[in-house]
Amino acid sequence: MIIEFLNPQNPLVRGLILRKLNAYFFLEAIKLPTTAIDKINLASKKQVTFKVFVDTNFLFSFLGLHENPSNEAAKTLLDTIARIANKVKIKLYITPLTIDETKKVIINEERKLTNLRPTQILSNVAVNHISNGFAKKYFEECIKSNQSIKASDYFEPYLNNLIKVLREKGVEIYNDNKFEKYTMDQRVIDDIIDQQKLEETQFKNKPHLQKSYEKLEHDFVLWHFVNDLRPSYVESADEAGAFITTVDFRFINFDNIKRKKKRLKIPICIHPTNLIQILQLWIPRDEKFDIAVLSNLRFPFLFTEFDADTELTTIRIIEQLSRYENINDLKEDTVTSILFNQALRQKIQTNDDKLKDNILVKDAIIDEVKVHKILVEDKTKQLVKLDEKVKEKDKIVSNLTSEKTQTEQTNTELIQRLDKLENEKKLESKYSFDKESWQFKKEFQLLKNWDELPKRKWYLPFFILGVVSVLITIITLYHFFHLESYFSILISISLFLLGTIVLSFFNRDKIGVSFKYNFIPEKFRKEKMKEFEKQFLDKNPQPKRNEYTDYK
Repeated sequence: MIIEFLNPQNPLVRGLILRKLNAYFFLEAIKLPTTAIDKINLASKKQVTFKVFVDTNFLFSFLGLHENPSNEAAKTLLDTIARIANKVKIKLYITPLTIDETKKVIINEERKLTNLRPTQILSNVAVNHISNGFAKKYFEECIKSNQSIKASDYFEPYLNNLIKVLREKGVEIYNDNKFEKYTMDQRVIDDIIDQQKLEETQFKNKPHLQKSYEKLEHDFVLWHFVNDLRPSYVESADEAGAFITTVDFRFINFDNIKRKKKRLKIPICIHPTNLIQILQLWIPRDEKFDIAVLSNLRFPFLFTEFDADTELTTIRIIEQLSRYENINDLKEDTVTSILFNQALRQKIQTNDDKLKDNILVKDAIIDEVKVHKILVEDKTKQLVKLDEKVKEKDKIVSNLTSEKTQTEQTNTELIQRLDKLENEKKLESKYSFDKESWQFKKEFQLLKNWDELPKRKWYLPFFILGVVSVLITIITLYHFFHLESYFSILISISLFLLGTIVLSFFNRDKIGVSFKYNFIPEKFRKEKMKEFEKQFLDKNPQPKRNEYTDYK
């Protein structure tokens, strides 16, 4: 989780951490005395020169020969040196002693891998289960080239053309005859003896982790040589001028112990990440700089424990497996099981006779095949049982499908019936509504027609009044004018005829209706209502239920 969080390629995380780091540096910087600030300003302005001697382990990270968490730090240091080349002159050197030790280590690693013929499957398994070391890089190269590479071909450029390779990378040989006298220097000899005693105590149960006399001699000769290159009194890194860059933490711990005894302020042995921190004063602030700083913070969390015995055991097993022509026929899981079979590894580690490795690995393969056969048989039985269960499940599914079909048919029928009932309900509701509307309209029309009849009830009284008026007129004319009798009769007949003609204007039917309305109202009402109803039915027939067949 921490390694993922400190990913220098994530701009959000990088920005967050560097803001907090810059705030801390600012708080610490304001506490510096004036003399320290003056020295910093002076150092940032003048041309600074560093001689950096590379140790063997750093060289392997530098060349990418072994898988190590420090590889990233070595690459970052080289990028940093290239960026500040116009401000700080940094020259990388390698001593003849370091070249000899480098070749010895490469030869030793080549001997470990010389009998290997790794296939793609073996290389994949090895890469996934070997954490560090030369072997992992070798197997990665086999995967990359998609073929088996001989160890001699892989290491040949570094054994026969090491100096050329180093010069191409910007590393020069520091030829100085003084190295030989340092091997006889009593200070070096005393340090070797003290370190041997210390490691015998520290690695009492793991003697293979103790450094040989030759390795200690190389480290301590280099340390004393670089220490003598420095001025007798050094207060700052730019005054020191010379360093040893290494990824060997035992060598760095030795330097810490020596500095405490000699009261030296500036370390001689320095890890690439610490050297990058020293060079920060001259590095322009940009994205590359931020990535380098965050990479340094993440570096301590990248280390995993490296067990040389475990690696050697793995290589011995792979060596035997690579002898089988049909090894690629095995699955990667099977090869992994063989490679990390604890019983086999225990036998290989306790067996000093490598000739017996083939027998042990062969037995392990046979055992693995037997186990695999048993597993296959178990799987076959399980498959048979599963097949039976599947058939039972299929039968159940078939029955359920049939039931589902029947249920769906029943549901469909029920839905249709419900739709039909719903439709009938709607039709019935519409029929009732239309019938009620028709009934209401009928009653309203009948009442309306009846209400119009009372206007005719005065037709008869008007007619009687007209007849009386004519008679009164005739009598009045006879009385006032004393007409002769024949003439009087003629006038009377004329007036009567005239009055009859005038009164006929009222229509005999209307007079008859008015007579019935005034003298026989109930009978007349029933007759008229029937007549009105008939007229209404002719124009507005009554709704019939059988006419409602579809709801719209």
